[in-house]
Amino acid sequence: MLKLLPILALACVLSFGSALQAAELFSKTIEDLPLMEGMIEHEDGVQFSTPAGRIAEVIVDAPYGEADIFAFYKDTLPQLGWTIAGQAAFKREGEVLKLTIEGQGNDVAVRFELAPQD
Repeated sequence: MLKLLPILALACVLSFGSALQAAELFSKTIEDLPLMEGMIEHEDGVQFSTPAGRIAEVIVDAPYGEADIFAFYKDTLPQLGWTIAGQAAFKREGEVLKLTIEGQGNDVAVRFELAPQD
């Protein structure tokens, strides 16, 4: 049993480190928005609440192409309760999240806009 303690301790440390790393892959502006590894969030994102719901906008630089970005969000956002509402839009609990890709190739900026659903 004593021989297993170091192994269990190492597993706990590695597990905790992975959780911290995963937590860093979310937007600082829209806390429940996952970011792809390698995306860099601009510091000038905005978010505020209104009686109708949250309004937010954030831009991230991405070393990926448009198809890879859309594929990631079509796979990831439904796991977080979002439903697909078009090529680049998702709906959840009275909110709409829209993605706009600016640029071409594998070095683009992605604009995320969150607003209350009409």
